Amino acid sequence: MPAAEVDALLPTHSTRLPNGYGVDYWFKGFHLALPKTKSASRAMLCCCLLEVLQGCCGLIESYLVQYLIARNKANLIVVSSLVFAAVDPIISESKTVLQAITNKETHWNIKSTLETKIKDSTDSDLKRGPSINKIGAIDTYYQEIRSFVLNLVTLFLSLGYLVADCWSRRNFLVIICLVYSVWDNTLVAMDILQCHATTQDLLAAKSQLSGRPLNGAQFEESFATYHKLNLSYQTARLRRTWKRAALLMVALSAFLCVGMIRADGGQWEATYGRNYQPYDLPVEKLTHVFYAFANISSEDGKVSLSDPQADTDKHFASDPWTDPNTDLNGCLKQLFLLKKKNQKLKTLLSIGGSTYSNNIGSVLSTENGRQNFAQTAVALLADLGFDGLDIDWEYPENDVDAQSYVSLLCTVRAELDNLASKLPQRSRFLLTVASSCGPLHYKQMRLNEMDRYVDFWNLMAYDFTGSWTTVAGHQTNIFPSKNNTASTPFDAEAAVDYYTGSAGIPSQKIVLGMPLYGRIFAQTAGPGFPFVGVGDAYDWEAGVWDYKSLPRPGAVEYCDQEAVACWSYDSVNRLMVTYDTPYSVSAKVDYIKQRNLGGAMWWESSGDRTDEKSIINSVVDKFKLAGDDQMDSLDNVLQYPTSRYENLRNGFPNE
Repeated sequence: MPAAEVDALLPTHSTRLPNGYGVDYWFKGFHLALPKTKSASRAMLCCCLLEVLQGCCGLIESYLVQYLIARNKANLIVVSSLVFAAVDPIISESKTVLQAITNKETHWNIKSTLETKIKDSTDSDLKRGPSINKIGAIDTYYQEIRSFVLNLVTLFLSLGYLVADCWSRRNFLVIICLVYSVWDNTLVAMDILQCHATTQDLLAAKSQLSGRPLNGAQFEESFATYHKLNLSYQTARLRRTWKRAALLMVALSAFLCVGMIRADGGQWEATYGRNYQPYDLPVEKLTHVFYAFANISSEDGKVSLSDPQADTDKHFASDPWTDPNTDLNGCLKQLFLLKKKNQKLKTLLSIGGSTYSNNIGSVLSTENGRQNFAQTAVALLADLGFDGLDIDWEYPENDVDAQSYVSLLCTVRAELDNLASKLPQRSRFLLTVASSCGPLHYKQMRLNEMDRYVDFWNLMAYDFTGSWTTVAGHQTNIFPSKNNTASTPFDAEAAVDYYTGSAGIPSQKIVLGMPLYGRIFAQTAGPGFPFVGVGDAYDWEAGVWDYKSLPRPGAVEYCDQEAVACWSYDSVNRLMVTYDTPYSVSAKVDYIKQRNLGGAMWWESSGDRTDEKSIINSVVDKFKLAGDDQMDSLDNVLQYPTSRYENLRNGFPNE
């Protein structure tokens, strides 16, 4: 800085300096020096950008947490908390280091001028140089303690969510990481209390600039001492912050690996998000439970569990602490215990679904792929105590796929029969198929050839309309609407006619599917009219409300008796939701009896209500009222001597 510029900044007499401090001189000199120092300018610019980034992160975190809380996304709240708990301290400490670098560069830039002026000046006030801001030091302590408290609260909340929602031995890794992080943050708090000596060193270095007249050599030494201590201190803090952030990322990675695997509407939504457990099933009303979904390897066709944490590892309150390598826990143990209490209840492992069907086509076109599929699927059945397998391929695209499907069912049927021949009960294991109501799909398949291997067909008579269509319509109607044809692009009646007619499938083998959810259409005048989007409010999947959440406040329910289709409509918000009601399922029971179908099934049980408007209860009660309450009377299988799990081989004695 030119001497003339510094001279212009100097006061003409000491009374212009408050309490003898050279604040005015110091900060004006700093301001003029900054633009002339490129490294300081860059550091200050980065610091400003980090300030903006930190503010944006705060806003994002606030809105994101509110959004996730509103939708009960417990696991995602943990993930977001861990991420922001790691990012925020890094930004804060990085800003501090950049500020220290900026100060050092700027101070050295004007050092020689200040040195000259202090050495030559006879004004003792000017020789005091920069002041010691005790209020600023106190504010720094406050920010440290505030950050510590926020981190501690975040970590304890994360621990609470983990223990409450997805406790298991594998999650113990996550809990250890988080507990260690709490301990590490406690050490940081202790450091805050113990950093008095470091602070005194900094203040002592500053006092050399402010307490007495300095010659040039002393002034230069003072600057060097102060900035060396300050930058070293701030850099050490940044290193500690990175260590804490790395620890949080380890916890986050472990959490993602063992606590939050999937979001397919099966184990993830029911077991984690919805907190719907096997013992919540109304098993006294059911004959079969389909456990969805297992995955298929796109490389070799092998079938595997998609969420081992929920399936076999999760620890329930009633589970003894045993070796997870030799004993079965998780939801599948709970299902088996339900089978023990109700020997008419059968469980089936459902494979594929919309999430995992992409892996099916190419790998099952080979004999080796089909053999791998059959052998590994039946091995899971034998290990985990299922009564059958359900295959949900959505959907075969060509005749090659259609032939592969027939061959696959043949291979799986042979493996199931081979296993049954080795068991004491010699029971027939079930093989079922999830089938479409869309003519494009069911006309593609070789239904008659498939039927010789299939025990029954689960007809998915839902999702006829949704966000993918252009017109708001009914998603689960039995018949087409003659008065509003645009509202019923598909209907269950046409599918039943094709399966029982052209395909020659006995009607008793067809089970009519019903949804326990509603599909949303926003900005519409109702069925048969265009819509715009699905709105911003929903339960677990965009555009979908659980049946138990319907009708929404302000909405009125309507039914098209001709089509056997119900919906609700909010005229103020112009929102339509299509779903089943006790009225429509009562009419569907009449249809099942009229067509001599095999029964009813639902996707999926956690969406049902528990009061008098329960869909499952309504269907079962209507069957009883009609004098047709003879549910499947075949016993389930309870002996699995080849299971890899010792407690299942022994039949879970005393449980």
